[in-house]
Parts: sequence; C-alpha cells; structure tokens
Amino acid sequence: MMGNSERGRRTVAGVARLRPGVTLNQANSQLHTIAASLAAAYPDTDKDWELSAVSLRDSVAEGYSGGLFMLLGAVSFVLLLACVSVSSLLIARSWARQNEVAIRQTLGATRGRLIRQFLSESVLLSLIAGLLGFLFAYWGVHVLRIISPPNTPRMSDVTLNWLVLIYTMGLSLLVGISFGLTPALQLARAELNPSLKESSSGSLGNIFSRRQHRLRRLLVVSEIALAFVLVTGSTLAVRSFEKLLHVDLGYRTDHILTMVVKLSSAGCPKFDVCTASLNRVVEKTAALPGVENVAIASGRPFSMIFTSPTFEVQGAPSSSDSSESSVASRIVTPEYFHTMGIPFVAGRPIADTDTKNSLLVAVVNEAMAHDRLEGDPIGKRFRSGWSHDKWIEVVGVVKNTRDMSASKTPEQAYYTPLAQADFLPDTTVLVRTAADPISIATAVREQVWAVDKYAPITDLATMEQVIFAQVAEPRFQTLLLTTFAALRLLLALIGIYGLISNAMSQRTREIGVRIALGAQPRDILRLVLGEGMLTSAAGLAVGIAAALALTRVLRTMLFEVTPTDPATFIGVTFLIATAALAAYYVPARRASRVDPMVALRNE
Repeated sequence: MMGNSERGRRTVAGVARLRPGVTLNQANSQLHTIAASLAAAYPDTDKDWELSAVSLRDSVAEGYSGGLFMLLGAVSFVLLLACVSVSSLLIARSWARQNEVAIRQTLGATRGRLIRQFLSESVLLSLIAGLLGFLFAYWGVHVLRIISPPNTPRMSDVTLNWLVLIYTMGLSLLVGISFGLTPALQLARAELNPSLKESSSGSLGNIFSRRQHRLRRLLVVSEIALAFVLVTGSTLAVRSFEKLLHVDLGYRTDHILTMVVKLSSAGCPKFDVCTASLNRVVEKTAALPGVENVAIASGRPFSMIFTSPTFEVQGAPSSSDSSESSVASRIVTPEYFHTMGIPFVAGRPIADTDTKNSLLVAVVNEAMAHDRLEGDPIGKRFRSGWSHDKWIEVVGVVKNTRDMSASKTPEQAYYTPLAQADFLPDTTVLVRTAADPISIATAVREQVWAVDKYAPITDLATMEQVIFAQVAEPRFQTLLLTTFAALRLLLALIGIYGLISNAMSQRTREIGVRIALGAQPRDILRLVLGEGMLTSAAGLAVGIAAALALTRVLRTMLFEVTPTDPATFIGVTFLIATAALAAYYVPARRASRVDPMVALRNE
C-alpha cells in the first residue's frame, strides 16, 4: 500500500483493454468518478487531479498529427498547382489548334467527336503521369523511411499497395477529365468562320482575343499566388528550424558521453549500497585517460524528468492551482553542473558534504527563483511531494536549461543531491572528455561492469547525438516542405513559360509589324516584360493575402518566428518576382529577335 506521504508520486501510466461495447467516453466518465472520490478522500494530494484515458492509436500519434496534416496540406497545394499548370498548358495548346479544329468542323466533325478526341488525349496523359508518379512514389517511400525521424510511429508500415494504385489512377483519371474538359469545350464551341478568317487574313483582333488574354492572366496569377503560399510556408519552417538549431540550451553539448545504467539486484540490494556503487562508477570513470568530469543524474536532457505535483515555499501562501504548484526535479551528483557546463548565477553547487546526515539542500534554476522565490532565493526553504514534507534549503541558483524540449520555454526546476535521495530511478552516467566521447565508450562500460557486472547499459550516445535526435522531426518536416516548395515553384515556372511562349507565337505577326514600323528589340522586350510584371504583381498581391491567412495555422509549429514574419514575406516576394521575370524573359527575348520579313511571309 502507498503511504499518504507518497501519494505525490505520479510516474505510472496504465494500459487497459475496454470491454466489448464500452466506449472511450464511458470509460472516461468512470475515471472521472474515481478521481472525484480520491480527491475527496485525499484532498491534500489528489485535489484538482483528474484521470483520463486515450485510445492507443491517439497515444501513438500524439505530437505527430499536426505535422502530418501540415504535410498533407503542402501536398494538396502541390497537386492543385500541378493541375493549374497542366490546365494552363492544355489551354495554351488548344489556342494553337483553333485552325485545326475549324478545318475538322468544315470537313464534318461534330462537337461531340471533337470533345471526345481532346478528352482522350488529356486522360491518356494524366494516366501515364499517374503511373509514373506511382513508380516514383515506390522509390520515394524507401527514401522517406531513411530520412524520417527514428521514433516516427508505424513508419515501417508505410507501403504502396493496390488500393494506393487504384486511388492514384482514379485521381489521375479525374484530373484528366476535369482539366481536359475546359479546353475541349472551348474549342468545340468556337465559331467556325472567325477561325477560318484568322487563318487566311491573320486578324490581330481574333488571334489575341480579349477572352484568351484574360484567361491567360488569370492562370498566371493563380500559379504565382499558389507558389507564393507554399514557398512562404517552407521559408518560415526553414527559418524556424535554423533558430532551433542555434537556441541557447543553457549547457554545453560538446564532448559529452551519456549512457543509462540500471544497477542489478546483485549490485544494488538496498539503497545505501546503490549509492556507494554509483560513487565507485564515478571514481573509476574519472580515472580514465581523457576524462575531464563524470556525473550521475536521474536522466539526461530530453529524457524523463520527475515532476512534483505539490510545492510549497516556507512562509508563503500555498497555491490551489496544481498546474502552478508542479515543478521539475532532478537528482544529481556534485559534478553534474561542471560536467554539463551549466553556469551558476548565485550561491554554491552541491557538495560532497551534503549527505543524509546534513540539512537537505537544492540548487534551483532562474525560472524557479524568479517565479517562486521572491527576492534573494539563497537560504529560503521549500518542500514538494518528493521531499515527504521535509523542508529543503536553497543553496545555489543556476542558469535556465532546456531539459524537455529545445523549442519550449525552460521549466521551473530544482536539483537535489544523490546522497540525500530516498529512492533511486534509472540513472544516467555523463562523461565529459577531452577527445571524441565515443572513443572511450568501451572503457566507460568496462568501469560500470567492474562495479556491477550484471548492470544493463542502454541509450549510449553523445550529447550532440541526443540533440540531433531531438530536432529530427522538425528537420524532417522542413526538408519535405522545402522539397514541395521547390517543386511547386518549378511547376509554376513551367506553366508561366508555356503560356507566355504560346502567347508570343500567336503574336508573331503583331511583333513583326511593330519591328517593321521601327520598333527596336528593347521596345518589344519592355512591352512583354511590362505586361508580365503587372500580371506578376497581381499574383503576388493575391499570394500575400492568402499567405497571411493560411500561414497562421503554422503558429504552433514555429519557433521564435511569427507567421507574418516581414523578412520572410519580403524575401519570398523578391524570389517569386525574380522567377516570374525569368519565365517571361526567355520568350520575350526570343520574340524581340523576330525577323519581320519572315514573320509576315509566314502569315
């Protein structure tokens, strides 16, 4: 049975299978009833605490659903832009085939037959593209498994099967019909006489109709706007990840080897023997060549840290809010702060003289000193659920450290001596070395086994590897977002280039006449680029408005970067404008070199 003084320990999670017919809501209702009865029976420790159950699927996916939905949105934007780009190219191609359609209609082709012809062409292209996409996806899944974070749930179950193939081909068929139908209907409904007149007389008004011009500008605006949204989102993610990599953790990560050691029952028959065994591990490891410092702690950064649900400062009113009462705690040996490179702000570190026969002491971080201990914290006393109602005196203050997440605000925490602990969790050995930490890993393991040959050693890694694993998920998301953004920008450039190239080919006679009347190549270049920049400006305006609205969903995934970061928006605007200018420049330069005699003769 658990004593009343031990009810503050809450480090156990349960796993249960619901009876047939029992829903999760029903189970939670019963748990709430149990929590209420416990709060009534033990108001000092169980007040304001609740019991709740979540499904195993939700528990496994916790922390990943937001990122997955973000990536799903990015993929959807890429698909949408690809469809717009393909539609743009199909429409541009249909304009170039007006004369062909007019001749076919003259020879007796019905509108239904023409629509079927153009739809069959677009559907065939879509199905071929879908099949190629499926083959690339088969290769991409293997790449995805390699670059995905090591702890991503059920990544090994991600496979391509017949359902995915059917979905891919069905989507390709739908896209082919949807985006092939517009140019097909447009051509089939075209008037016969104007098209034939265009072929014989080269009428400028019909060749470059206002309707085609408006549709072309609308497509270019859409492509630029869609590209702007995704490129902005990926740029925000990149900036956030860059800041995450350079965040001040509050300790040094270089040249530190970490390993989790669980003493066996033979090496740890009772608590006093456990403490002595760990002290011998520290002494033997410190004697190894190349070792500068050795420490023991109840967990390394980014691992589990114990949280006490109750906290009280001597002489201060206690808080009724459990969320404000809880603080994090870590059990350490005296050399912990020196080994981790955590600087002291005030007071002294934990000393070898801090034993069970002396006053209970603790070192607190700045967050706890500022929020809980008003004025000078040195000498003040507090107690928590871990101290069994015994008062602990503050002897030192250290800089804040990010122990749970690099992206979260440092939590309030205090450190107590291992020699004064009354229980022993799984311990972490931290070794600071002068050279590569991995080079002495074998020697450190041998020192542990020299003390307890049955002790299991797990999670051996350098502190830099621990940090690398901590940022694996945001790095993975940033990589995918950047890839999608680059793909989207490329698709937008292809679509814009195709539309403008088609427009220039239709305006060959107009440009030839302009040059024959004395226009210089730079005048033609200025004309085309001027029209292009006006259209691009409209696309950028729409894209900025859409990005300001949509990037807000990234707020919880960004670190020290706002969704409306001015530098990001200015940089992306310059990038998209430059890319659009390049897409316009190539066909514009080719048009400015048109030989007027050749152009007029061809017409």
